[in-house]
Amino acid sequence: MRKRYAGVHSALTKTQLERDALKTEAETLRAWKAQQEEADMTEVQKLTKKLTEQEAALAAARSEVQREKLARQFPLAAEQLGDDAFPSEETLARLEAALKAGTAEPEQEPYIDPNNPRRTPLAQAQKPRSKADAIADLMAAGLPEFTK
Repeated sequence: MRKRYAGVHSALTKTQLERDALKTEAETLRAWKAQQEEADMTEVQKLTKKLTEQEAALAAARSEVQREKLARQFPLAAEQLGDDAFPSEETLARLEAALKAGTAEPEQEPYIDPNNPRRTPLAQAQKPRSKADAIADLMAAGLPEFTK
């Protein structure tokens, strides 16, 4: 039994080593290809690429600043949304107002141990109603059949 597992284990180890070697080779080829493309680029292409990278970084920074500003302005809504994208400022304002209105902690019901339930006193026994009491209630309700 151990011999069979030893053979499987050695085959797995060999395959993993081959995979790691292929990954490193692919990474070096990607780096070489990027270096060759960089060398083949004209000066204008290099500057254009650098400009687009900087514009993307600037847009990301502005987005982060706007997010931080809104998070400071609407802290409850920001906490509720977490890392999700923020909606418009009006939506955040409505969400913040709704959360502030609901921040009052609801009164919690007292814990009732299921093995020791509450003991409520028995309700007082009511005396049975008479026919006259029932007719008086129906007449007081103003139903047309009973007002005669």
